[in-house]
Amino acid sequence: MTPTITNNFNAPIGQYIAHVDKIEAHFDKDMTMHIASEPSLPTSPTGQIGPINSIPTSPTPITIDGYFKGPFRGFGGNTDYLSQLKSELKNMNYSDTDICRIAVLIYNSHVLNQRRPHTFKNWYSIFTQSLNLPCSNPDRQPRHFQPTDELRSKFYYIA
Repeated sequence: MTPTITNNFNAPIGQYIAHVDKIEAHFDKDMTMHIASEPSLPTSPTGQIGPINSIPTSPTPITIDGYFKGPFRGFGGNTDYLSQLKSELKNMNYSDTDICRIAVLIYNSHVLNQRRPHTFKNWYSIFTQSLNLPCSNPDRQPRHFQPTDELRSKFYYIA
């Protein structure tokens, strides 16, 4: 005869049970179950409680690469305009106003993919932080910084 195991959790249907690593239960001679009240956590060699193999994480750097469509980044045999844009922004000393105008030009163009931020403020923050560009006022309004014809011709591949 094969023993049958019956689980009777007495839990309402749809109730979730939190993740449990280990439950210690002991039976005494009267078959009364005793469950350890507090689970034991592993300790590290330094005496700290917690996972031994935990690795401290550092914040990941912000990058704008994922915000652009593939063809703009050079996928599919196309010209890599993103690298060209990055090198032009690093090699030229643009004013805060010009940087904002370039950000407006990019934000209003067709080169951003579906990850495009919903507000210009978010895009301007990502744009300036990822490229280490000066940003004196993160609350700039794009209607006050429309790109000039000179910037449109210099960054012809964006418009």
